Amino acid sequence: MNYKTFYKTIENLVNSKFDSKNLAATLDYLGRYLLEGTESSVKIEGVRLYKRHNNNLVLINHYGKNGIIKEGFKIPISYQPIKELIKSPDGIIIKNLGDPGVNSDLEKKLGVDKFCALEIGTRAEYVLAFTLPKELDHEKNAELMYLLRTLASIVNSKIKDKKLEDIFQHAHNLQKNILPRSQPKFSGYDIHFFAKQAEDVGGDYINFNIVNDKLIFAIGDVSGHGLIPAVQAIMTHHIIGTAIDLEDSENIEGILSILNKRLHDDKISDKFVTLVYALLDKEGNVKYANAGHNPPILFSFSENKFHELDASGIPLGFLNNSSYSTSTVKLNEKDILILYTDGIIELVNKKSRIFGESRLKKLVHEHKGKTSKELVDIILEETQRFSKGANLEDDMTLAIIKKLNAY
Repeated sequence: MNYKTFYKTIENLVNSKFDSKNLAATLDYLGRYLLEGTESSVKIEGVRLYKRHNNNLVLINHYGKNGIIKEGFKIPISYQPIKELIKSPDGIIIKNLGDPGVNSDLEKKLGVDKFCALEIGTRAEYVLAFTLPKELDHEKNAELMYLLRTLASIVNSKIKDKKLEDIFQHAHNLQKNILPRSQPKFSGYDIHFFAKQAEDVGGDYINFNIVNDKLIFAIGDVSGHGLIPAVQAIMTHHIIGTAIDLEDSENIEGILSILNKRLHDDKISDKFVTLVYALLDKEGNVKYANAGHNPPILFSFSENKFHELDASGIPLGFLNNSSYSTSTVKLNEKDILILYTDGIIELVNKKSRIFGESRLKKLVHEHKGKTSKELVDIILEETQRFSKGANLEDDMTLAIIKKLNAY
């Protein structure tokens, strides 16, 4: 038997026939192949496919040598060989009729003297059982184990990959739903944002809400990117949303303290969250707190200079008892507030040069008369020109808030 060829054959069969919505059909096809088409010197005499239903394995198909059983035949999960199968590290058992725990009456109904079984999925979601020749020498036994392990490994890996794919897709949909569905509109201001993930799911977060004639905005970044950061970004969104629902949205210190404790205590991972949470009123007053995030940049039009809204607290989730304080700043007519995540300023090109905060400021200064959307587009175009096709290694989020008139 050519083991490498056999592995590739099974892998190709699984890839071509795998159907996560009808796994039974995939397993049925593989069972028939092993009965009829394999080049292995171990000749399988019968195949039985079971599906778990509550505390029983229920026969859903069988072919070859299989005694007097019919579809619907049940074997309890408590049957000793099945218990051993579920506990087996590789999900494989081989049994003889006289082995301890084997029920000879049951196995005679199945028409077997020697059998093996494969656990497919978790907790024996499916079981493929094979009737084997009564006598197997050492070489054929080793070949059989390779055959079984190959089949179990490829099929179970495919199932896990599909489940992970479904989880990522679900997380992607959830994260997409927490982003603002339209560009925010707040009287007296011109606002535009952009968000892009490095993977299907990411750790950047941005949101805008209008409550009691004030604009609430938040921008954050979970360290890393992928599934876990996405989960923590979603958690952040829902805690802020709950605060708004409870009419507690102006309690900035309290919201950050709750977020910090929840992220610390849940221990989803060792990752942390940076966040700016702020309130903006019609007069241009901004009250904010910063939990370790990149300081928002304020361009003062009248002064023709930039100011940073310095960070005043450590990232969320680091320490259980972190406290946060607020600061205030005033937006005057034509002032520009720039919110961003580090995916913007830490963008690296093929020459290993960093985009940088100074480049961001320069673009804003040169195009300060543009609308917020035009500014965002100009900055994004420059990041693309700068990176020239380099892979996006971090999520990118950017927002521009311009004060239109003196209130």
